[in-house]
Amino acid sequence: CGPARCNICRSHHHFERLIKSLYVPHELPDYLEALPHCTAYFDTKKHQAMVLSLMSLPEHLTWNESVTSPNMKNLRATLIGIMSKNREYVVPILQVVVGHLTETPPANIKDPMKRLEAENKLTNTIRVIQDIIKRLPNAHKILCSSLHQTFPYHGAQLVQSVSYLKNVLRIANTSADMQEKILSMVCDKLVDMDVRLSVEGDWTMDEDEEDEDEDGEDVHAILSNWMQFELDDVMKKSIANKTIDLTDDDQAKHKSLFYALKLDALMCALFHYFETCTKLKSSKKIMHNIFRSIVNVFNKFILRTHQLHTTQFLMFYVCSLSHEYSKEFIDFLLAKVFDKQLHRRRRRISLSYLASFLARAKFLDVHLVMNALQALIHSCDDYLKTTRIHEHEYLLEKHYVFYYNVQCIFYVLCYRIDALMHAEPTFLQSHAACLQSIIDSPFQPFSYIARDIVLQFARAALHYNLMNVSGAVQRRYQGRKRLVSHHAHKESLMKVYFPFDPYVLQASIKWIHPIYNAWSEETYNISDDDLIQGHDRFQNRYASPKKLKVDHSLFDDDMMAHSFESELNITATPEKTMMDDEFYYGKCDEQ
Repeated sequence: CGPARCNICRSHHHFERLIKSLYVPHELPDYLEALPHCTAYFDTKKHQAMVLSLMSLPEHLTWNESVTSPNMKNLRATLIGIMSKNREYVVPILQVVVGHLTETPPANIKDPMKRLEAENKLTNTIRVIQDIIKRLPNAHKILCSSLHQTFPYHGAQLVQSVSYLKNVLRIANTSADMQEKILSMVCDKLVDMDVRLSVEGDWTMDEDEEDEDEDGEDVHAILSNWMQFELDDVMKKSIANKTIDLTDDDQAKHKSLFYALKLDALMCALFHYFETCTKLKSSKKIMHNIFRSIVNVFNKFILRTHQLHTTQFLMFYVCSLSHEYSKEFIDFLLAKVFDKQLHRRRRRISLSYLASFLARAKFLDVHLVMNALQALIHSCDDYLKTTRIHEHEYLLEKHYVFYYNVQCIFYVLCYRIDALMHAEPTFLQSHAACLQSIIDSPFQPFSYIARDIVLQFARAALHYNLMNVSGAVQRRYQGRKRLVSHHAHKESLMKVYFPFDPYVLQASIKWIHPIYNAWSEETYNISDDDLIQGHDRFQNRYASPKKLKVDHSLFDDDMMAHSFESELNITATPEKTMMDDEFYYGKCDEQ
């Protein structure tokens, strides 16, 4: 061959020698030190061989060394240099690097030397990913895709999933953009797992069951001790591996239990991450980014998914960390409630979240509750002034958002009326006339909203001498059928969904319990029968209507019943695409 050809052959010969030298231990440090300065001059066609060689180097000489070792420092610089010059290798390099995050957690390795090597490998992996985020901004999307695809999920060990999440969260604070992408990815997985719990069935175990796995391990013993474990202890004991066989179709309940345990552990990891971020030096900036990210996640995933049980409490917990977060979240929900361009189901779900948040958030300032209630009350009052009822129209079908709005107002007051009367008694007194006009309006809201909400609010209103509700309560039971379709009567207001009803997971509840307003029943010495029948002792307060003869056969009160502190129904099937369809209203019998 000619001189040019010989130069090419000599170059190729030197490159082959370089590749072979990378596998000679005593020559590796010198070559790794030179590589970061040479990658820019390599022919891009030779990058493939270089990448394959670098990613297959002995780990004890690279990844398993200390993060400050020269070998690992030079390897990081070489990999980033190759990805900067040739984007074709960004994906394969990231897939290999991200794969390291799924390996056995160091805490589960007994041998001290191997544990140290595993810790070094994990630290080096995270450092490489952080350098990629800082120096290759365009690689963010590819990195998040790799993290999403690698997430240990279906059939993965509980310990593996928790360890992976904790590793990913260590990467999140590298940049605000990366933090939002990672939290979005993680919450997407948690929502899917939350939904899967509903689809798979009730994962709570009956007390009289004595289920054991094939190895003789008592699942109930595991559950009874679950609250006593710290997260690291759970990881060390690998609970899920010992108790649940995911491939056995006959163990559906154990499979659901597995998802419950995994979701609980992952929620613990996220709550702990939020808690840790509040203690950092730059906590204000970081927490502001986290709040914005969680609001976006809430709007994108959580608000669109019906009958979630736990994932929405991420928003609940983050709001508890700042008065400003709570205010912004309430304003966010109010904007959706009053947006007439939104589908009415989206507005209804926003009302559910708003009412549940106002009722259950123990950390809320009373003035935030008052401002939100005032906005809802004025909205109902404006609706009454601008809307007329036509004879024989289906009230609930046509005015559904109004009825749900009224129900949410009284639901919040059931929880907050004592605090409001103690802190700001003039607030309810000034709005009593407006509430009275809503109750006595031709819409007759007390005839439609959940029975227990009506009776509890009526007790409180009579106790504080706020307004006359006895007549409206009795009208609910007078012998006249409400003009409402069968489907609407059965499926809508009577099947109340308030998303911040009691938290059901056992380990992660320790973050929710201190900030949660549990229901404490107050009867005010007024029974249900007193309200329904119009007891004589109310005659002195108001001119109560004549007692009515009640035809209880016209009402199915079991269907109307709403328990404030009942356990969530895990068997309910969620509606992933709930915003796309309208309620179907069937025919009703008119009298």
